Amino acid sequence: MSYSGKTLSSVSKRVEHIRFRNKATQHDRSNAERRANVWKKILDDVCDQCSLHGLNHIVGKNRSAGEKAFWSVTVICAMLFATYAIVESWKTYKKSTIDTVVETTFFSYADIAFPMVVICDSSRVDWERVMQLTAKDVPGIKPSLLPAVRKLLKTFSVVSYGDFDEFDELKNITELPKLIGLNLTELLVKVMRPCEEVFSHGGCWWNFKMVNCCDVFELQRTEFGLCHSFNSDFSEYSRARLGADSGLIGAFWRTESGELRPRRTGDNGCTYQQCPRSRSPPKWTPNHRHG
Repeated sequence: MSYSGKTLSSVSKRVEHIRFRNKATQHDRSNAERRANVWKKILDDVCDQCSLHGLNHIVGKNRSAGEKAFWSVTVICAMLFATYAIVESWKTYKKSTIDTVVETTFFSYADIAFPMVVICDSSRVDWERVMQLTAKDVPGIKPSLLPAVRKLLKTFSVVSYGDFDEFDELKNITELPKLIGLNLTELLVKVMRPCEEVFSHGGCWWNFKMVNCCDVFELQRTEFGLCHSFNSDFSEYSRARLGADSGLIGAFWRTESGELRPRRTGDNGCTYQQCPRSRSPPKWTPNHRHG
């Protein structure tokens, strides 16, 4: 092979190497551009859907360059100000101390009110009493509306504060507008288990002796329905006695019999036994009638 042939072979190899390198460079550049486009699309979607005001204006296609610059500066300043406020608040929180002052170390524990005890039945109503309801038990309601009253009681027997979706069942009661004058509190008192049945398994221990639970427990309206409460300033009896002054912290008052309320820890505690479980509601049938 001549010298010129060797030179041409070397040049052709170099040209092929340059072409291969250019192709690799173009391939890498296209991959980089593709990745950049993906991240740009993600950033655009985040800014467009984000609830933070201003970001959607930065990526808006119908916004001019001046508007995008204005909103970019505004968002950056807002983020810097928020960061500064958070840092300063954290510094203030770390520097501040919690001071606890003891008023006296000679306070008699006998002057501390005994805690309130509230016992609620697992079911708001006693279904035997519900099924025995008559028109005389529900004043102002026609006998034909008793099935609707029972369905209403079925809903109120399980509902509690926060479970308002249970009221959706009332949409199926077409006679509901006719029950607008119904006193639900009085009706629930009639169909709930009385105190004697709730505490049927024994008495309560209070002030170093056995007492009748129904003498110390009182009816109280709670977010779980009508319950029996002990030593509560919010029971029906306490509210009737005190009115707007019921529940004042540190305030003591006396009953008609002269007992000091709320009861203090100088007396012995109260114990109660497990209450019997209430019955489940009956299954409703289209032809079911009672009254």
